[in-house]
Amino acid sequence: MTKCDVLGICGSLRAKSCNAYALAAAAELIPRWKRLLVAPAIMADTMGPTTFTRPSMTDITKKEMYDSGLAMRTEVLGAAHVKRSFAIQDEFTDDLQDYVTTHAWGASWTRRDANGELTLPKKTRSFLNLAMLAVMNRPHELEIHVRGAINNGVTKTEMKEIFLHVAVYAGAPALIDAVGVARKVWAEHEAKAKAK
Repeated sequence: MTKCDVLGICGSLRAKSCNAYALAAAAELIPRWKRLLVAPAIMADTMGPTTFTRPSMTDITKKEMYDSGLAMRTEVLGAAHVKRSFAIQDEFTDDLQDYVTTHAWGASWTRRDANGELTLPKKTRSFLNLAMLAVMNRPHELEIHVRGAINNGVTKTEMKEIFLHVAVYAGAPALIDAVGVARKVWAEHEAKAKAK
């Protein structure tokens, strides 16, 4: 298999649904692509192919983001979960774990203000995750983040209110499924606490 440093995108996408930032972000998803070449049919405001250079991220910056993301991921989800996630190694998972750790955990969960404080408390981010994952019907990820929310201090009452609020916008089925996941995780959490 030969390696390619340029990703070409062709087709007749409507220009209004496509912007330079989204295209540059697409280049960031696959590390080996150094440039993104876009056919003129996609960008109505250009007469010829357009090239977007990958946003620069030095290895040190990426490493720092990865390291801070790994620390946050471990703190929120627990060392055992993170260890299990990294134990599965194949053609898919190495890049997947790198992406999730660097971008979800390093670039989002660890965002800090000018004073070095987290821009959102971990508990607030857990509130957001629970609501979004319930709405998107992602039970596997919801289960993981219910555990993380417990670690971040989210109470049963708060969790119940999050899921009731979700029902207003996403419907009762989202509420019922989310509560089912939460009940399972809380039961496991309380059983472990009693066993100690």
